[in-house]
Amino acid sequence: MKIPNINTKKGVEPVTVLPDDMLVEAYLFLRPSAEDMELVRLLQYAEPDAKKAGAILRRCLEGKARLIPFYPGISNKKEPNGAKVVGSIIDGVLYIV
Repeated sequence: MKIPNINTKKGVEPVTVLPDDMLVEAYLFLRPSAEDMELVRLLQYAEPDAKKAGAILRRCLEGKARLIPFYPGISNKKEPNGAKVVGSIIDGVLYIV
């Protein structure tokens, strides 16, 4: 995921300067790529707590993790190894690896 920039009182800074509870909404407002937007919207659905979702998104933006949607009824792939469940999504589960 690419880290977008925002205008602050200090000038242009990465969106990650925001606290966790504001990060998801700000990230979506900045119109990321369609793929990243879909993943972050799934994150909002799977983890409705803004602070927890923001912490997860921060890890993804820092390159420390990535989000993987898994649809068992649609895919014949197995669940990702070493992944942790973020939460349920429509017809599947969102994992963080």
